Amino acid sequence: MNIGTSQLLWRASPIFLWLCTLIHTDSYFSVYIFLGLFSLITILKTPKKGVSNSALDYLFPFFLSLCVTLANYPIYNEHRTLFMIILFASGFFVFFNIFRYIKINIRKTIKTKNNKDSWKLAIICFSFIFLLNTIVLITCCYPGVLASDSIDEIGQILSGNYNNHHPVYFTFLIKAFVSLGLSVFNDINIGIMFYSLFQIIILAATFSYAVYTLCQIGTPKRIIIPLIIFTALMPYNIMYSFTLWKDILFGASMLVLIVTLYRFFHNLNKNKIIPIILIILSGLIICLFRSNGLIAFFVSDIVFFIIFRKKYFKLGILLCCITISAFILKSPVLKALEIKQPDTVESLSIPMQQITRVLVEDKNSISQEDISRINNVANVDRLIESYNPILHDPIKIVVRREGNQKYLQEHLPEYAMLYIRIGVQHPIIYTKAWINQTRGYWNGGYSYWKWTDELSENNYGIKKTVNLHPANNLRKKYLESFNALPFLNPFISIGLFVWILLLLLYKAILAKNNQLLFLLAPLITTWATLLIATPVFSEFRYVYFIFTCIPFLIIASQTNITTRRQ
Repeated sequence: MNIGTSQLLWRASPIFLWLCTLIHTDSYFSVYIFLGLFSLITILKTPKKGVSNSALDYLFPFFLSLCVTLANYPIYNEHRTLFMIILFASGFFVFFNIFRYIKINIRKTIKTKNNKDSWKLAIICFSFIFLLNTIVLITCCYPGVLASDSIDEIGQILSGNYNNHHPVYFTFLIKAFVSLGLSVFNDINIGIMFYSLFQIIILAATFSYAVYTLCQIGTPKRIIIPLIIFTALMPYNIMYSFTLWKDILFGASMLVLIVTLYRFFHNLNKNKIIPIILIILSGLIICLFRSNGLIAFFVSDIVFFIIFRKKYFKLGILLCCITISAFILKSPVLKALEIKQPDTVESLSIPMQQITRVLVEDKNSISQEDISRINNVANVDRLIESYNPILHDPIKIVVRREGNQKYLQEHLPEYAMLYIRIGVQHPIIYTKAWINQTRGYWNGGYSYWKWTDELSENNYGIKKTVNLHPANNLRKKYLESFNALPFLNPFISIGLFVWILLLLLYKAILAKNNQLLFLLAPLITTWATLLIATPVFSEFRYVYFIFTCIPFLIIASQTNITTRRQ
């Protein structure tokens, strides 16, 4: 499409205004530049008129522009309202162009080819990822990466005193490898290394499974090969492959579930037993390895029956059975084993942050009766001193070490009313507290830590060994480059990948693609739980599952499937 220079400048001016307004942002500016350029390209590629718009076409740009506007409110001290209006209006234009482009090109798909090398490409993918990550593990990070959470789980294994603060079923899995290392080799480090290799294999196999499926539906090699390289070289996939966090297997299981369901919807499975086993295993891990997994899976079950009703009824029953089984394993079984559940304060991150924010900004507006009620749980002055707008841990520590959680548990209805009462008086402060606590999951991305390569101090004999220092130095420089170099920031931007997830949701609704809509359900519901209960404003591992699944979903949703079986 050809448009005049003056017309182009006029239509591009909101993009320039948007970027200028965001120049002092504390998030990744390069993500906004990327979106601005993409929006500019859509102006050149799409006609100005001739496309009818529905309420949906305005709703998504409205929402994403609102996200950017709210997340960036702290950068404006003077004339805040004016700047936020300008930012929202220009941002709406930027996102509207992008969604309009998606709508116009909704029917365009990848030209498929009959790919006879599905297994070969899957094996290449597995071998590349496995060898690369194993080399990094052995040369730079032996026996694996263990943060404080992992060390706590090792302590539970060695002491025999278990709790479900960190999902205990994941702790049981680690125990199998630690026991092997201690009983056979009398070396806990070898046990940790075996677990690291196990996780490397699981991730490599999971990504290869996705690649094999894409090959089966005819995705050409010109897309498959870059996908393999991208997956293998992303720093989070490298570092997470041997990091002992439950979030890694959770992310792998989410991809296995989505790929297996995709194969079911498109009749790609010859064997009927293996897909059922994969759905059960991945579903149970999703429900048991994350505290929010069971809730997200349950909501996804409801979405399934809303979308499909009686269609795929047996599959719906299977998903419900997984949810029920996980609930039994998580509640009655753990109770019978006398394993303690997480404490109350763990699930009240955002409400406690909001109340503390009011104490910090306007303590005198709270009645003495309510101040006394708060003091019954934790000292008000200590809460004020400890408040961190992006991190709930300091508040949790005060309540756990100095407060009275038992009193809070016994009077939860009373404190629920206190929360509502203070919120009604201070809705703006509550909103600001929520924005600061969650914006990392719905804005452009922040230079907050995303992985660790350290091994936390411990008394269990677990020691980090670097066997090849030049390789380790090269690894560190590579990892640092993704934060240091602006053009690499989009690859590790939580917000950008969440926006892509919402773009896929828009596309699924627009195309009335119920299968894609359901595949997105567990991702969106798990992400949504973070917005009501996250303890950290931008914890990358909490949304690693989005990064494992988005590449597959983008390509699969763009492929015109004619069922292929090999």
